[in-house]
Amino acid sequence: MNKLDDSNIAYTLIKLCKLDGLKIASPPCPFDGLESDYFIQLGNQDFFHVKTGTNYEFYKTQALGQVDECSALLQFKESFAISKSVSADPLAYPKVSFWTREGDGNRSNCCSWDGVECDEDFGHVVGLDLRSSCLYEISKLSKLSTLDLSFNDQKLDDSIPLKLTKANMRSLVQNLTTIKQLHLNWVEMYSTVPDILVNASSLTSLQLGDCELNGEFPIGIFHLPNLEVLDVEGFDQNPINLPWQNLRSLDLQTNMLQGSLPIPPQSIRNYMVGSNHYSGEISPSFCNLNHLQILDLSNNNLSGMLPQCLGNSSALEISMLTNNSFHGSIPQMCPDENSLKMVDSSYNQLQGKIPRSMANCTQLEFINLENNQISDIFPSWSGALPALRALVLRSNRFHGMIGKSAANHDFPKLCIIDLSNNGFLGMLPSNYLENWNSMKFVGKNQQHYFSVFEKFDSSDKYAYFYAYPYSITTFAKEVELKYTNTPYLLRLIYRFLK
Repeated sequence: MNKLDDSNIAYTLIKLCKLDGLKIASPPCPFDGLESDYFIQLGNQDFFHVKTGTNYEFYKTQALGQVDECSALLQFKESFAISKSVSADPLAYPKVSFWTREGDGNRSNCCSWDGVECDEDFGHVVGLDLRSSCLYEISKLSKLSTLDLSFNDQKLDDSIPLKLTKANMRSLVQNLTTIKQLHLNWVEMYSTVPDILVNASSLTSLQLGDCELNGEFPIGIFHLPNLEVLDVEGFDQNPINLPWQNLRSLDLQTNMLQGSLPIPPQSIRNYMVGSNHYSGEISPSFCNLNHLQILDLSNNNLSGMLPQCLGNSSALEISMLTNNSFHGSIPQMCPDENSLKMVDSSYNQLQGKIPRSMANCTQLEFINLENNQISDIFPSWSGALPALRALVLRSNRFHGMIGKSAANHDFPKLCIIDLSNNGFLGMLPSNYLENWNSMKFVGKNQQHYFSVFEKFDSSDKYAYFYAYPYSITTFAKEVELKYTNTPYLLRLIYRFLK
């Protein structure tokens, strides 16, 4: 291959003949300090994965590698730029730097190269483990003419994402006829979604979030028979019926979808449809989703009363209902065993009291009920929540003195509290101010923003680290400050008389 010929990049990995999957994405959030890595996957039934992300178990077997595939890996190696400064992992090292065909027989065998996995019978390359390998740029990959990467952090930190600059999505996927997993999250393509994906019947996971896609979305994708994960944006055809009985994750955030909420199957774990134009009420059938971990209905036109059974799930971790028109009381939540970490029901018309069952939410980090019509006294019982970092009750109808609970709980991890624009009387108890140690000190945590992380299941082949940032609104000198991502260094006590 002529390296100066930008139009023939197809040969870079074309000889990896078992390839039927392609994934180029970044991890969605900082985790375990691996803020600077990104994730690349090339997967199929034989070619399982290529990854530079977080920790997964990886098994490597040695065999005599196929000569043409070893050569393809050397061309693949040339696609990367390497810098030790891009990885926060202290054990990171540039694995591909040691790939070479020179030297003794064992060293020239690509199945012995660090990060390369081959099948034992035929020596085909079936996996690449490039996590924490100090990689930060790809200039050529498979069918791409140019794929530039300037990546030092996640998109949550306003980093520069992967960019596809000289080709479109069709040129990337047109020869992947048996593809099973196509993951292009955070790859800026400014491309249409090719209709040839409608024929990719083997697809089980399609992730095209934050790709700057445009044009008409092929509605036939909603009829692919085997999808378990779907993450797409930039379209307006509402999939009223979800035909997949094994659907695990549905991410339709930031589209132009209207009508009623599509009802997911029992298998669903992540249901994320925020920032659309959905209307109507939440169906009581959502109460039967026993595996649901993320429920994000934020920023829609939904209304009605919340089903009182909605908080009964022991699996639910993140509940995002903000910026709708829900009214009525807040459902009881947190049964004896629960996983709830985030409740954001701000900017609705909810009334009544905060359910006392929330005292059972021992993993709860973030409560935001601002801009509702809740009439209650100060929830001093919430001081017993061991993980609570943010309590936002601004602009409601809370009243009475701000007292301490009889058990003398004192919010051990509280960093943010906003009680403003209510009817509270008196001052905060001095003991609160003395004992709120998390208000006084900022540890060495490398987080840039407060976030809630979904529990990671290493046995789930489609598992991702989903992160939901704390989102709050406050005032400084009568100027409204909206924090879509709340800085980790922020410490806030906001209290004034109504």
